[in-house]
Amino acid sequence: MTLINTISTELDKLNSEYSTKNFILAVSGGVDSMVLLDGFDKLNLNIEVAHFNFQLRGKESDADEKLVKEICSKNNIPFNKNSANTIAYAAEKGLSIQEAARELRYNWFFNLLKEKNAHYLVTGHHADDSIETFFINLLRGSGIKGLCGIKNTQQIIRPLLPVSRLDIEQYAKNNNVRYRNDSSNESLKYKRNFIRKKIIPELNKELEASSSSILKSIAHLSQANEYLEKKLLEDAEKITSTIRDTVFIETKHCIENIVLYSALSTYGFNQSQVKSIQSDTLAIGKKHYSSTHELLVDRGQLVIQPLTTQLPAVFEIPALGDYNIPFPISLSIINKPHSLRTEKNTVLIDADTIKFPLRIRKWEKGDSFVPFGMKGKKKLSDFFIDEKFSQFEKKDSWLLTSNNEVVWIINHRLDDRYKVSSNTINVLQIET
Repeated sequence: MTLINTISTELDKLNSEYSTKNFILAVSGGVDSMVLLDGFDKLNLNIEVAHFNFQLRGKESDADEKLVKEICSKNNIPFNKNSANTIAYAAEKGLSIQEAARELRYNWFFNLLKEKNAHYLVTGHHADDSIETFFINLLRGSGIKGLCGIKNTQQIIRPLLPVSRLDIEQYAKNNNVRYRNDSSNESLKYKRNFIRKKIIPELNKELEASSSSILKSIAHLSQANEYLEKKLLEDAEKITSTIRDTVFIETKHCIENIVLYSALSTYGFNQSQVKSIQSDTLAIGKKHYSSTHELLVDRGQLVIQPLTTQLPAVFEIPALGDYNIPFPISLSIINKPHSLRTEKNTVLIDADTIKFPLRIRKWEKGDSFVPFGMKGKKKLSDFFIDEKFSQFEKKDSWLLTSNNEVVWIINHRLDDRYKVSSNTINVLQIET
């Protein structure tokens, strides 16, 4: 099978309608990505090129950019470029140069995907890259997933994965594909280069067809990992419960590390964080953060919520009607009810005791109210303690106020001063 046919076959496996999709190709100027570009161009696919100049090799980096731009111009392919001082970025973020470069380019790639309404980002990773990744993760003590080499994801595809570096270089020679060699690829100070230059050649020299055997092992591990992840996901679902955007896991389930990791990795927590969370199950109030979620250790359970942007402090309700600020809420006058029994998300108020505009806001230190059924005032902070509110529940509590007085801790407790009585004439029903 030719390299062009391999690309077409791999794309067809991912999406049978690939010829109608838009692709952004990550092209560095090296042989892998330049062959990838040549292949996609010959297949007449809808492509644009993305090139990132990391400013790490001076004139060499500029020459890479110049070549990619020249080839794109010659073939009428849209060319997108970006650059950054990678060394300065790494110092600012406390990252290695390689980590900084990866973060910079992929942040830009994903923004470009949105901007261009493209369906896929395509990279030139090939079979040898997958083998190198296997060894890197093996030396890191990775689990099965890390030993599965490089894979396609929902947005990032790698149609050269079945192709060896040798075949890619041969294609470039046979088809006069121009490319540049990155001098940093020769340095053995990088772990990947050491594996590429020393370990794999020695294995292939001493053990016949070792690369193909490793690829077979990676394929077997991938199959096993797919099955294991499916079973772990089923077990993870058994130990979690969800109410709206909040996830709960009882701490008694924190003993099984592999299942707990499966549950928490969904929310961005890594293996070391999961171990830390396990050791903190008695540290009530302790918080852990992933890039997307916040986890609170509460009484007998872990509580997980998404990290959200800050909402406005106050929402105003000028009159009766339906609103969505910051959640659906409806206010209407009803006939005097036969029963005062209501659901948690519904409250009945003596309409003549409040004055519009009403306001919805978060609770603040010093807030107090008269809890329904009581006579004296109580601080909200004490109410939350008595009701055993978690920190998340306190943070998510909203108040309905009138004239700066608390009328209702929404979905929790009405202020006694606003309740419907035998003297009530107009009943205000509020539903959330």
